[in-house]
Amino acid sequence: MKQYEEVFFSVLRTALWGHPLDIPEGFKDWGKVMKLAKTQALTGLVGDVMLTTPRILNSLPEQAVAVLQEIPLNNMAMHTTLNNTLILVVTTLREHGIEPVLLKGQGIASYYPVPQLRQCGDIDLYVGEENYEKAYDVLLPLVSEIDQREAIWTEIKHFHCKIGSVLLEVHRFTDVNFSSRLNKIYQKYSAEGLNNNLVPVDFCGTQVLTPSDDFNLYYIFNHLWHHFMVSGIGLRHLCDLAVFLNTHEVNKQYLSRILTEMKAMKPWQSIGAILVQYLGLPQERMPFYAPLSERKAKVIFDRIFAEGNFGYYSIAVRHRTGFYMWEKAVSLANHIKRHLLLLTVFPSQSVMQIRYTLKAGFRQVFKDLKAKLRK
Repeated sequence: MKQYEEVFFSVLRTALWGHPLDIPEGFKDWGKVMKLAKTQALTGLVGDVMLTTPRILNSLPEQAVAVLQEIPLNNMAMHTTLNNTLILVVTTLREHGIEPVLLKGQGIASYYPVPQLRQCGDIDLYVGEENYEKAYDVLLPLVSEIDQREAIWTEIKHFHCKIGSVLLEVHRFTDVNFSSRLNKIYQKYSAEGLNNNLVPVDFCGTQVLTPSDDFNLYYIFNHLWHHFMVSGIGLRHLCDLAVFLNTHEVNKQYLSRILTEMKAMKPWQSIGAILVQYLGLPQERMPFYAPLSERKAKVIFDRIFAEGNFGYYSIAVRHRTGFYMWEKAVSLANHIKRHLLLLTVFPSQSVMQIRYTLKAGFRQVFKDLKAKLRK
């Protein structure tokens, strides 16, 4: 690992757990540290440590300090916007008899030492199949953009809309597994976790429900693993899981059962090795920790560094040509290449993902070409 990467992780562990900083004498590559924080969606956490550590602050040029000072202010402003939008949406849905459940995002942020330092994304709300179309009608007067009504049932999990600058995803399913057998198991656990032992989180006096702690832990992991297999994740996703593990007592019997039934124990242990070895999560807070998973963890870690948050910084995403069929062909080639790299460590998941990518990719191409022919 390069020196600036080691410093980055030292700063991140300070932000997450208050660990002492370990910075080599004369270190000056803070621009590289912040660039890495940006690709991993961790500028708030890393930037705050840099701003509040005199030794670091005094070594930065004046212009860099000015840029750095904007980061927590922008983060806090975005949190305020998201929280206000969340309160508006939840209140409106409740007035029409719909009780949504908040997934990920702002719910997870509440468990961070300083919630406003977690980089924001969008808002995900689960309403279920029964209230799915009703929620669409209820939200329609509030939105600036929304998916076409006839298209919302073709979406596997959710429909999208925007309220001001905030993207909202309204879910009928929390997730859908590629395997019909595993999906049946997942939906059983999801239904239980979204209807029993829900956990309220306070947003300026408004109580918003989140999943049961038992299911939420698995869901946070499942979400990041799904995105890792599809396109990539940032270290922010892993920080979310680490923070949740560190602030909750884990029902190990439940977790073992769902991981075993979903055939996800090896991915869980591989991610766990990264949480312990790189992020500094205490080993005793990582259920089913397995040092032998470190080889697989290294493969995941290398992908995360190469691709960045949601894969946005991968070579495939950076180089766009504007030629539709060429980009689709390049995208397919990159997906297959990516999963060939993962095949040796996660064979069943990689094969399943390649099959899904081929099926979904060709379906989307035919759909797009059909739409163009209509014009």
